[in-house]
Amino acid sequence: MSLTHNPGTKIFCREPNRARWDHPAIAMNGYKPENPLIVQGDHTILAEVASPQYAAARDGLSRFAELVKAPEHVHTYRVTPLSIWNACTAGVTSEEIAGTLGAFSKYPVAAWCSR
Repeated sequence: MSLTHNPGTKIFCREPNRARWDHPAIAMNGYKPENPLIVQGDHTILAEVASPQYAAARDGLSRFAELVKAPEHVHTYRVTPLSIWNACTAGVTSEEIAGTLGAFSKYPVAAWCSR
């Protein structure tokens, strides 16, 4: 499948005559710019330190994710099988993990994260 350029925009889209933000795979419905987290497909989570909700998000993440890097503006966390195991032994449920990710994520969290 090749990428085609949607006339009138500077955004590439897989389907002609369809704007990028209208595409169901990358719709921006649910975008919350005030939230600090970006949940990525490689099991890493980026946390923007400048966000007013960062402290609450950090406290939630620390229950089930490992801090990998902590530079000045964006901290990186990773969810690993061991971090999930440790969370479960401490009494954290999968609903609490999915709830934390959903509550503090800038973008909608993928369905596989909430299973």
